[in-house]
Amino acid sequence: PDGRRYRWTTRHAVTWAGPEIGFLTITARSPDFLKRTRPFVLQVEVDGVVVKRTRVSSDRWDAVTVPLPRKAMQAKRRVDLRVNQVWTARRDRDPHADDDRPMGVMVGEVKLTPLAALTRRPVG
Repeated sequence: PDGRRYRWTTRHAVTWAGPEIGFLTITARSPDFLKRTRPFVLQVEVDGVVVKRTRVSSDRWDAVTVPLPRKAMQAKRRVDLRVNQVWTARRDRDPHADDDRPMGVMVGEVKLTPLAALTRRPVG
């Protein structure tokens, strides 16, 4: 509704980040049309290590930020996103819908801010 571009995860999604030291920020939001009492929880893993677990809001975009304290050995880092539950259009919205793909949360921008960009001082 706010015009932001996003992709739905399933229970598990993969994205990639550069090798620099810095901060990785992932914007995420859970569906606001589901009437569930259990919150959606997003788990972020970087290169196979769990670095954060957080609830994902349904009424706003959450900025999930994780530090990347070491430079990666490879040209890019693997970032796994895992969601604790899924929904489907057929099961949760319209029993006559053809779409039965499992969906998790919406993921918007994934941005790596290198530490060097945060510590640069203006010349002059």
